[in-house]
Amino acid sequence: MKRSKKAKRLLAGLLALLLAITCTPLYSLEVRAEEEEEERLTEGNFTYKVNEDGTSVTITRYQMDVNCLDVTIPSEIAGKSVASIGEYAFDDCSGLKSVSILDGVASIGDEAFSRCSNLKSVTIPGSVTSIGEYAFSRCSSLKSVAIPGSVTSIGEGAFGSHQQGFIIYGVENSEAENAASKDSITFIPIGSDSDLSHSNVILEETSYAYDGTEKTPDVTVEIGGQILTRDTDYTVAYTNNTGDSEEETTATATITGKGSYTGTQTVEFCIAKTAMEGYCKYQVNDDKNSVTIVEYCYYGDYGEKAFPSSIIIPEKIDGKDVTAIGERVFCGSYDDLEGWYDNDLKSITLPNSITSIGESAFEGCYNLESITLPNSITSIRDYTFKDCYCLESITLPNSITSIGRSAFYRCRSLKNITLPNSVASIGD
Repeated sequence: MKRSKKAKRLLAGLLALLLAITCTPLYSLEVRAEEEEEERLTEGNFTYKVNEDGTSVTITRYQMDVNCLDVTIPSEIAGKSVASIGEYAFDDCSGLKSVSILDGVASIGDEAFSRCSNLKSVTIPGSVTSIGEYAFSRCSSLKSVAIPGSVTSIGEGAFGSHQQGFIIYGVENSEAENAASKDSITFIPIGSDSDLSHSNVILEETSYAYDGTEKTPDVTVEIGGQILTRDTDYTVAYTNNTGDSEEETTATATITGKGSYTGTQTVEFCIAKTAMEGYCKYQVNDDKNSVTIVEYCYYGDYGEKAFPSSIIIPEKIDGKDVTAIGERVFCGSYDDLEGWYDNDLKSITLPNSITSIGESAFEGCYNLESITLPNSITSIRDYTFKDCYCLESITLPNSITSIGRSAFYRCRSLKNITLPNSVASIGD
């Protein structure tokens, strides 16, 4: 069994201490650090390293997100072909919902997708030849996978040994069939199954913020690697899908086989006061046509609370105008659950739809250098930019009528600020 990342980090720390005690030359550690730094190349959410051939790359990590994600593994990154998905690359990405691997990728590393508890669908192309040990272990929501005949090597426990109800679809007398037999997993030849209780059912959205309307998320049904057609191969019925303004509601979507397909399957989704879209947790305002962002859910490689260096707030979420940033949304100093954490936020762009920013919204954004306030803002609340040490300049629009208490307290780099004539009151 592979070591966990925590165990690896502990081992690395012990080795570093041992090297210090035995007086290993510092330059060797510096060289090693430079080599590791060279490997941490990024494009979008992918971290990767260039392989020895110089023409291909290995994906080493995907930026984890708490949201339900549909991820496509590209065939190229930075002009180089993606040859492999490295070990632990998506390990513990609990929000991951579906993965589509484009043609060209040849290998999937050990534990590459282990502990992706919400992963429901994986598309493996004909270019893949090997799947590592425990690559999809403990993916509790994954009910089946179609493995192409190109795969000639499947590691121990790649899909979890004895996972109840799991199905491997593949070519008869292939490595896929051998792996299924070895791990006591049901094997079905591709194209021979018509029971939709065995299918992968993926909802377009799995969480909604309550607004009093019926929610009918689009449904994708996959069986044996084939995507079925709604109203031709199956029907969908929703229940309890309006929700409640006070309590979280569990709604359901039930698919029923039609034509050549039989069987049923029911999947759940929730309707609550808050929901997620992108990195934004939001709630619907009383007017039912606008939303307030109440939290920005961005996390580091190992699940720690963090903020990226640059953020663009969308103008619409769930088809509704984003009109408010809630209290402490980007506050970068302390979180009751997470404790102290770094805030790398340097710039943020707000849409013109924003009319309100809550107290302490950007307090403790130590690295924030610039922000543009839209003309729709009418007030700056208490402590909004407190402890933004690197904020050098800010333009206040003519719509501002009030500035709250300590709004710019300890903004050490802010040399001057021009107040528009519209400002009628300034707090202590």
